[in-house]
This record gives sequence, C-alpha cells and structure tokens, in this order.
Amino acid sequence: MASGMTCDQMAEDMNLKVQTIKWYRMRLRVKFKASTTAELMHKVTGLGLL
Repeated sequence: MASGMTCDQMAEDMNLKVQTIKWYRMRLRVKFKASTTAELMHKVTGLGLL
C-alpha cells in the first residue's frame, strides 16, 4: 500500500487472492481506527511501523 501498489498487484506479488489483501487492509484500518487507507498510512508511518 505504501509503495503505491494496487490490491491486484500486491495479491499477485504475494500469491494471495485480492479479497485476502482487502481483508487485511480492512482489519488494519479497524485496528488503527483509520477511516481511509491514506489515514492508515499516515498513522503507521507516524508510529515508525513503515
């Protein structure tokens, strides 16, 4: 996500289904209380996790 890859690209790169990538992203958004992917990226970057 942070590198600008789409869900399709990430799924292909990791040999996962697109729905799996979308599920992981949604779970991360819930965990970090982020309403958008951009907000998620901002929070994890601020915490030094990226």
